[in-house]
Amino acid sequence: MKIAEARRARKLSQRQLAERAGVPQPMIARLERPTNQSVTVRTLAAVATALGYRLQIGLSHKRARKGTSRPVRAKAA
Repeated sequence: MKIAEARRARKLSQRQLAERAGVPQPMIARLERPTNQSVTVRTLAAVATALGYRLQIGLSHKRARKGTSRPVRAKAA
């Protein structure tokens, strides 16, 4: 689920989510932009926790054939 969708589902403003996650509101705005590429795992984990989710990080092959990729999941610290 995308951060903005999860935030709206919980009827939270960006400011409210930021306060719960312990990050500045502009960080939430940046995370909700699809072009954002620089964010720490710690920040993502804090936002996920504030939304009631668990952060999952996965890897897959760039050129995997359909049905052959196997995601690798890591838990955030």
